[in-house]
Amino acid sequence: MKKLMGVIILICFVAVILYVMKRDEEKVIVEEIKKIVISVKDRDLIVELEKNSSANAFYERLKKESITINAKDYGKFEKVGNLEFELPRNDETIETKAGDLILYQGNKISLYYDINKYSLTRLGHVINLDSYELRELLGNGDMKLKFSIKR
Repeated sequence: MKKLMGVIILICFVAVILYVMKRDEEKVIVEEIKKIVISVKDRDLIVELEKNSSANAFYERLKKESITINAKDYGKFEKVGNLEFELPRNDETIETKAGDLILYQGNKISLYYDINKYSLTRLGHVINLDSYELRELLGNGDMKLKFSIKR
C-alpha cells in the first residue's frame, strides 16, 4: 500500500512539473521579438522592436498598413520625419547609436546613423547593417523611409 501511494505521489509530482514546463514554454513563444522592415533606397533594414508600449503601438499600426515618411537629415547623425499620428511616449535619457529607431515627441520618428544623447523613446534597432553601412546608406540628403511588418 505504501509503495502504491509513493508511486501515485511521484506520478502527480511529474505531471505538475510537466505542466509548469509546458506553460513556461508557451510564455517564451508569446514573448517572441517583433520585427519590422524599413525600406530605404534599394535596401531593407530589419529592425528588432523594443518591448515597450510605444513599439507595440507602432507595430499594431503597421499591421493595418505600411507607413512612408519623408525623412530629413538632422545634425548629420539621424534621419527624422513626422508621423501623422501620436504614439505613447516612454522617454528616458539615452545615448543613441547607429541603427537605433527612435520616437521623438510622440509624433516624430528618427533613424540614427551616428550617436546622440537626449530624452527619447527607443522603438528598436537595425540588426542587419553595421554602423559603417548605415552611415553610407543614410548619410547624404533627405529620403523616403517605408515602414512595414517583417513577414
